[in-house]
Amino acid sequence: NVVYVGGIGAFQVTLGSPATGSSGSYSINEISTSFISLVNFGASAYGGKLETGSAVTHDTVEVRFGPGIKQKAHRFLVPDGATSGVPDANYSYQDYVDVPFQVWNRATNQQLMVSFRDQSRNGTFDLIALNTDATTGATQQSREYIFINNVPYNAVANSSIAQGGGQVFQKMYFFWPTLASGATWDPATLPTSKLQIKYSSVNNYTSTVMSVADVYSDYDGVNNGNFVHPDQHNIYPIKQNDAAKTFQLLMANDGGVFLSGISTSPGTTQGDWKKVGNGYNTSQFYGADKRPGAQEYFGGMQDNATYYTPAGTISSSTTNFRTDSRLSGDGFAVLWHSLDKNKMIGGSQFNYFARSTDGGSTWSNAFSGLTLSGSSPDHSKFPFISKLANSKQAPDNIYTVGSEGVWRSTNFGNTWTLTPITSGWGLTSFTDVEVSKANPNIVWAGSGQYSGKTLFVSTNAGQTFNAVLNPVGFTLGNITRIATHPWETNTAYALYSFAKTAKIMKTTDLGQTWTDISGFGTGTSSVSGFPDVAVYSLYVRPDNVNIIWAGTEIGIVESLDGGASWALLNAFPSVAVWDMKGQDNEIVIATHGRGIWTATVSKDQNGTSKILASATTPQSKFKMVINVPYQYDSILLKFNSTKTVKFIPPDTGTFVLQIGNVPIGSVSTQTISYKGGTAATSPLLNGVNLKLSAYQQKYYDYLISADNFYQDGFSLQSFGQSNSSLQSQHNYSPNKSATATLLVPIIVSSGVSSFVYDDVTLVQPGASGSVFGQNSFNDYVIAEATKDGLTWKPIANGYNSTSNSNWLSAFNTKPGDQSLTVTENFDLKNNFKTGDTLLIRFRLYSNADNTVGWGWSIDNLYIQQTPAAVEPNSTSELMVYPNPSAGKFTINYFLTMESEVSIKVWDVTGRNISFQNLGTQPVGKNQAELNLEAIPDGIYLARLSTIDGERVVKVFIKK
Repeated sequence: NVVYVGGIGAFQVTLGSPATGSSGSYSINEISTSFISLVNFGASAYGGKLETGSAVTHDTVEVRFGPGIKQKAHRFLVPDGATSGVPDANYSYQDYVDVPFQVWNRATNQQLMVSFRDQSRNGTFDLIALNTDATTGATQQSREYIFINNVPYNAVANSSIAQGGGQVFQKMYFFWPTLASGATWDPATLPTSKLQIKYSSVNNYTSTVMSVADVYSDYDGVNNGNFVHPDQHNIYPIKQNDAAKTFQLLMANDGGVFLSGISTSPGTTQGDWKKVGNGYNTSQFYGADKRPGAQEYFGGMQDNATYYTPAGTISSSTTNFRTDSRLSGDGFAVLWHSLDKNKMIGGSQFNYFARSTDGGSTWSNAFSGLTLSGSSPDHSKFPFISKLANSKQAPDNIYTVGSEGVWRSTNFGNTWTLTPITSGWGLTSFTDVEVSKANPNIVWAGSGQYSGKTLFVSTNAGQTFNAVLNPVGFTLGNITRIATHPWETNTAYALYSFAKTAKIMKTTDLGQTWTDISGFGTGTSSVSGFPDVAVYSLYVRPDNVNIIWAGTEIGIVESLDGGASWALLNAFPSVAVWDMKGQDNEIVIATHGRGIWTATVSKDQNGTSKILASATTPQSKFKMVINVPYQYDSILLKFNSTKTVKFIPPDTGTFVLQIGNVPIGSVSTQTISYKGGTAATSPLLNGVNLKLSAYQQKYYDYLISADNFYQDGFSLQSFGQSNSSLQSQHNYSPNKSATATLLVPIIVSSGVSSFVYDDVTLVQPGASGSVFGQNSFNDYVIAEATKDGLTWKPIANGYNSTSNSNWLSAFNTKPGDQSLTVTENFDLKNNFKTGDTLLIRFRLYSNADNTVGWGWSIDNLYIQQTPAAVEPNSTSELMVYPNPSAGKFTINYFLTMESEVSIKVWDVTGRNISFQNLGTQPVGKNQAELNLEAIPDGIYLARLSTIDGERVVKVFIKK
């Protein structure tokens, strides 16, 4: 029989259970309301133990205390000097004396006899604090035992009790009270109180322990082969047949949902489980990050690996994320390089890191230099919850932690070196390292702030660390996270998850002093509204540092006044928030149960200006659009790391800058923003500065040479037996725009403003009834123009294979050929006006649905002039005759200014046949002879280059 004792100074009974790792039958003692309770006993609380005797009944016994309450009790002594283990027979009866309590059977309202052991040998019942120290005298020990006898009370001693060993006559209960620590014993002033002892029977049940899923073969190995996940959350029995007593088990764990077979002992045989669900509709993320400039995300999940958005995909709740075998296991912290979007690092428990340098296409181990056990990181040296930290400003320097100190990599995890920390350092699953958002040279690390443990800070990018002071007046322990401030170099936060104490400690002087901003102070509840819950992360908004988000066990707790007051952010679900990072104008939130969330805000969260676009204007100037989200002291603009320009922004916002002397060709641009001595570097933006020709009003091009186009996704290819054209890739790629930009700026004429070319367009048709501008229009081609190099407008609406029945029939059934050629004729003045100077481009747009076709061919371009093989003679044009000829041609041309003149000839494949430099020619009418008798019959392209521009004409040789 087991009795549970409760009340002030509660006692405890511990049940037995099978030894760890064993299975079989055993008994469980069921407890039914058996207890001792002490009511209003004040400082004189009880300790010690209670036992039942042979005369115990199912009645409730009550020991009453209070002013004037007393009765007689049988007093016994044990041999002089005796303490514990005195046999019952060695108790000697002394006399019948008053004691300051009464004993009653509540069921019968019968007062009962009582006995006590007078350990102090002073003739009275009294209590002292618990003392069983063998070095003190026996009379100084707290052994005033009480024995309750199941004998009706009488003012005269009972003869069966009043004898040697009589204290156990009809014994119901024996208990050993002691005085509470700090209390005094005064029998005359005891408060009105009562001690109740209720006895009830104990029911014994027999149960058999059997394994249903011993994944790691720790017991009997049942169902270790079909991997029922070891981390269980729910198990539910489903009755099948009452008569046969058969049922099955539905089990939910970190690996998904599993269902057993049906039997009287379901799930206990090998292979009895099957997976019926791939997991919960939620995911438990410890860490997350975002690809710069894209809606792609990266996160580590509890027991379910580390996943990332496929490259080029716009993430949504339905996106199928990717993983890699090197990212299996428990997923934790992840980093996406802020300046090189192709670099990523994540991994699993115990610092088993992997990284990619090609945007996730391939992965390699990233723990070279860490302390290893065999070929993997040593589990005893690293936390289960792996940590990774870096600065968005200096992302190649990344940090992690282990039992030996802080590990540092200067090449984004390719190799690691240790910065040892010994005294005050500790390793738990929550030991953390964080880099200051305001200064990448400041690194924080540690496990907690309490006796023997502290946090550490480095001011030289993790090369050395110094211990900081612990908060004064606070009783703390291990941290759950460290956080930093986006602008204040010396500010950091230590987060805690202990009940009824401070949750967020803040320092503004690199750890010399700390204050609690969660409102607990040294009390047990917050005076500023912060809930008494675990805190896992903290994010200070750089766009408004008064806004602080604390990621807690119940969601995001928000302060709008820098931590003076707090309230739960009701717009966010009530779920644990383990990580928050800023990238672009989003805050990426990793939740432990509801997946990855993002909050879109108005300003870039990385604390840096950013180049949004760059381009060449028709006037051969280089323009760039720069976003300045915060007020900086200055911004340094870098071009190919060779040219730099200082820019002092007048305010925040978006600015268009025009920069001179930028290198021609590919140009990588970048900003370095300075504020208070701290530099923040933006990602690189790759662009091109075009080398343009002189302005022209009239232009034609038979597309025999590609010199006049900047091509991105286009090339000059043969198209027919004696022709070539500007063509897209065949087949063209999905989810991409291919462009060909004319390098000759065009001035819109006051007269003819036609834009004419021949083309074949085999691109994805639009849906029935769709029009240009709708998503359902699908892929299209378009001719566009820009006046500033940045903003492009259609010359005419885009079109696709839907616009021509022959194209529609040929789409995806045969390649394009000259028989499908159509002449397009548009007017530049539809969207532009006389005098506008334009850059013109051709663009093929394809959506992401992977439906593509042969593509686009463009030929015989005429701008603001009528197509003709022989040009009329005028002050701005030329005449070639005879054409055709046997190889000798006369060229008449007119110059408005003295000019160098040259003639170049190509064949239809773009191969240069002839070059003739005519030298400097005078103003007015001029004539040149061109002799091509030595070359075969065919069609050729002759280009006359003068100060007035270039003129091209087809010449035909027929002998």
